Amino acid sequence: MKAVFSTSSPSMQSRLLMQTIGIVVAVWFGAVGIVWWDTQHELDELFDAHLAHAAAILVTQQAGALEQDDDDNDQDGRTDVDTPLLHKYAPRVAYQVFHHDQLSHHSANSSHRPMSEKSEGFSTEILEDGQAWRVFVTNGAEKGDRVYVAEQISSRDDIMWTILRSQFIPFVFALPILAAGVWLSVSQGLSPLARIRRALLSESDRSNKDLLGMQAPKEIEPLIRAIIESQSKLQAKLDAEARFTGDAAHELRTPIAAIRAHAQVIERMIPKDSEAERLSLSDMLAACDRATRLIEQLLALARLESSEQAAASRELCRIDQLVMQAARELAPRGLERDQVVEMHIDEHQSIEDYVNPALIEALVRNLMDNAIRYTPIGGQVQLRMEGLSKSWLWRLVIEDSGPGLSESQLSRLGERFFRVLGSQETGSGLGWSIVRRICHLEKLHVHVRRSANVGGLSVEITKPLSEG
Repeated sequence: MKAVFSTSSPSMQSRLLMQTIGIVVAVWFGAVGIVWWDTQHELDELFDAHLAHAAAILVTQQAGALEQDDDDNDQDGRTDVDTPLLHKYAPRVAYQVFHHDQLSHHSANSSHRPMSEKSEGFSTEILEDGQAWRVFVTNGAEKGDRVYVAEQISSRDDIMWTILRSQFIPFVFALPILAAGVWLSVSQGLSPLARIRRALLSESDRSNKDLLGMQAPKEIEPLIRAIIESQSKLQAKLDAEARFTGDAAHELRTPIAAIRAHAQVIERMIPKDSEAERLSLSDMLAACDRATRLIEQLLALARLESSEQAAASRELCRIDQLVMQAARELAPRGLERDQVVEMHIDEHQSIEDYVNPALIEALVRNLMDNAIRYTPIGGQVQLRMEGLSKSWLWRLVIEDSGPGLSESQLSRLGERFFRVLGSQETGSGLGWSIVRRICHLEKLHVHVRRSANVGGLSVEITKPLSEG
């Protein structure tokens, strides 16, 4: 079963951060809402109590005034009293006292109409000034009397903001600090996963020891042991496959060599006029040569499976000399086919790099061999070697004037035993597998496209500066 992972899904760290910070923000706003509601509720009760208390004082004062009027027998001479505003906040509070439906006392900022249609209790009213007022109505000293005490809602809101501002400012500053603390805690908590990733990506043979030696949380230990067990099983299978491939190739070498030797002996014994027999033996020798080439490529792949050995064999080499030497060994094959083999390498430019020289020579030989064999008679094969630039340490380009490859064929290039159907040339399809494997071991980038110069295939091998 092949596991498929979506590359667009967020990482575990991102999900944890988003979920944790989201919960923290939600709780923060919930706490702010609760504090806001509770403070508003308490303030409303407090100010409503003040309104009721003020109304009680007015009722008491009205009762005292009525007693005095009774003593003076001057009730009919009582007039409407307009109380002056003596403080800058006085316009935010108003009151009215009605005696027998006649306005007897009121504040300067109130009208002559009752401030509420209710006969008793609290209400919120929009008065003539367009402002919202909290109004409390109660009975006066005598039947039919009414006392109205009101306060602007905006004054309560101002006091509410003043109280909450001193509480919210620390909350506002605490939220980003809390988010940063969550991010730091999540990052440190997931750091063992990053160490496991680095250990798994390491090509060192000590990766399993590194996994066992690292201090990881108890929740991750089963995962580490499962990874080590899976890694060991996979490595055992790869080693067994490499041994089988190498052993089989070695065992096949001797019988094929014996068959070829017998065929050559028989060829000398056949009379010169026996063309059919000679043609059959010629085909047999060609088949032996193809089998020998296949065996050599299988052995090369078996050796390349040991990446640690390839890495240990790296040394500082003149890349230009390695490429020139390997290309010159294959150039006579192209000349035999009347091909124009061009090599553009600046002999005065020294291109040095730490590589496995045997792998680089095998890489160039495979690429040159493919270019020569798939280029028609009289065609062109070009090789260019360039040194340091802004993006690479060195670059090798091999182009030919052959038929090239389609997009679908390019996508399958490098699969073992894949060959282009209809090709006149013999082969096993392992050459590109070897090329891909060498590029992986030497940390080279390979780009294959149609050649803009000679029309066939263009293979570009680069060593990026970041890998140098």
